[in-house]
Amino acid sequence: MEIMMNPLQPGDLVRVNNETEILATLGNDGTLEKLPFMPEMRKYCGKVFRVYRRADTSCVDTHGARWINRAVYLGGTRCDGMEHDGCQKLCPIIWKEAWLTKVDGSEESRVFLRKQEVIIPASYKYKTRSGDTYFCQSTELLKATRVLPWWYFHQYTKNMLTGQQSLGKLFGEFFVRTIAKIRTSIGMNPGLPWSGTLRKTPVESLTLQPGELVEVKNLDEIRATLDINGKNRGLEFAPEMMQFCGRRFYVMSRVGRIIMETTAKMLNISDTVILEAATCDGCFHRGCARNHLFHWREIWLKRVPQAEMITPVDPFADPFLLGAEPIESLGKAENCALDGVEVPNIPDPYIKRLESLLDPGSRKGKHREPSVN
Repeated sequence: MEIMMNPLQPGDLVRVNNETEILATLGNDGTLEKLPFMPEMRKYCGKVFRVYRRADTSCVDTHGARWINRAVYLGGTRCDGMEHDGCQKLCPIIWKEAWLTKVDGSEESRVFLRKQEVIIPASYKYKTRSGDTYFCQSTELLKATRVLPWWYFHQYTKNMLTGQQSLGKLFGEFFVRTIAKIRTSIGMNPGLPWSGTLRKTPVESLTLQPGELVEVKNLDEIRATLDINGKNRGLEFAPEMMQFCGRRFYVMSRVGRIIMETTAKMLNISDTVILEAATCDGCFHRGCARNHLFHWREIWLKRVPQAEMITPVDPFADPFLLGAEPIESLGKAENCALDGVEVPNIPDPYIKRLESLLDPGSRKGKHREPSVN
């Protein structure tokens, strides 16, 4: 039986409404509250998923954490980019609650859902680009969200209730970033523990292939490849990536072209891969719920000698149905921890605060943009 209840919470089962129902919610611009329903989302219509996280706090590139109304992330749903000239970013899809119907997990509900027909409209022209700029959820996310001031405490309460952030982690993040801003304001290197000192960053090509086993280098080795903004050739080594240092992962896919969130243009990218299950938990970004799969420069990785190749997880496999777990949960390292990784020798006084910030015991749950190549 279908149940009409809102707001949706992590763990809830929902059915994605059929395409006709969803199109009825869109304006002339193909969006609901400025958030597009993309053609890549059509294949999920009529299917049942678990809510993975609420999307209330979601980051936008170069704009930080922002607020989005009545939206969630569903386990196992990502954009394959096929209708956007093969973008390989694998963005998690944002679902407005108006596009979903909450269901229960009873056998009666299962039988009812199996009998549902997915009605496909005869024709609908989805907007995907205009000239050399693209139109998708990522490029429109700034318009679909609103500013989330740091003093808006309601966001922290919601994130803590859903396990996306903890009070200790939150204060730790503020402390580290505040010190970095003070240093920058007086002309010093921000000295962030996840950044380097280089002006021109190096390149290394391993030609990694899907299914290969790799080990993420230690933090000192990675910092030696970064500029003061924590980037290698324009690609950021995000603070949430530190928890994966020293861990081993299988390569999911190579990345050759991505649509930039800041410019809405397609950029070619080289020597970069996506690793299975290495996703962002947002612990340094106010509990951001986007759960991105990180993009890894090959110079940050090393092959595991004589490791057997496997068939990598298919991020576009058939959607998980009733009772299934989201693909993101498989093999994912827990919390913002640097287990077994030596913290680099950074002379700044707040390194001890960072170590506290990265302590898994304190966590309840879970300028102009340079070109990337």
